[in-house]
Parts: sequence; C-alpha cells; structure tokens
Amino acid sequence: RYAHAGCRLLSTPHRRPVGEITSCTWSPELKARICQAYIKPEFSKPGRNLLVSVPYNLPDGMKYSKKKRLLSQGVFRGQYRRLTAARVYGLPFVEHSYPGAEGMKVVEFSKPDRDELVRKPHRVNGVV
Repeated sequence: RYAHAGCRLLSTPHRRPVGEITSCTWSPELKARICQAYIKPEFSKPGRNLLVSVPYNLPDGMKYSKKKRLLSQGVFRGQYRRLTAARVYGLPFVEHSYPGAEGMKVVEFSKPDRDELVRKPHRVNGVV
C-alpha cells in the first residue's frame, strides 16, 4: 500500500504524531510518489526523516464502516498499519524549465514604501 491523503506522519525515533498528508500523486519526472502535508514547524526542515502510518493488509469483503473501526481501535490499529519511511523536501520538487522571455517586454516595478504596505481604511458611502 502507498501513502495517501489522511495518513499520519510520525517523528523518528519517538513516533509522535507530527502531521498529516493532505494530497499525494505519482511524479513521472522523479519516478516516485510525492505528497504534500501539514507538518509541525519544528519537523518541517528539508532533509528531515519521518515515518508514515499506512493502512495495510485490510480484510477483503468488509464494509467500509467496519474497516474504519478496525483502523481506529487501539488493539487492532497496529495490526492493520505499517510504518513507511518518508523525507521532507522543499518546494518545488523539480526546477522549472519554462522558456525564456525572448521578445517579451520586461516591466520592472518599484519596491513599495512601508506606508503603501500598511492597510489604510477605505471609505464606503462617505463613512470610514
């Protein structure tokens, strides 16, 4: 089985929950499965090794509600889950190779002042 959305991320070596996978897909460029996840900030440094708790060896012919209950029960939870290694990488996974801007007009914008960045109240029907 593969990691998928909803799988828990655990720290190594203490196996504490540190995040959850939000989406997964196959990368033809990297020839590997890649996932995006919410991870606690202290575990989100690129190169960090983590573990993924993946459902495994679920009985066939069982209702979805019963499978869900088996995966969430304390006694059977470990029996139907396996830990898989994972590593944190920064985005983007692959450097882009977009064509250059040949023949296109390049517009440079000035850096905004601090005053421009501060949100000013706007008037609605003459009221601030």
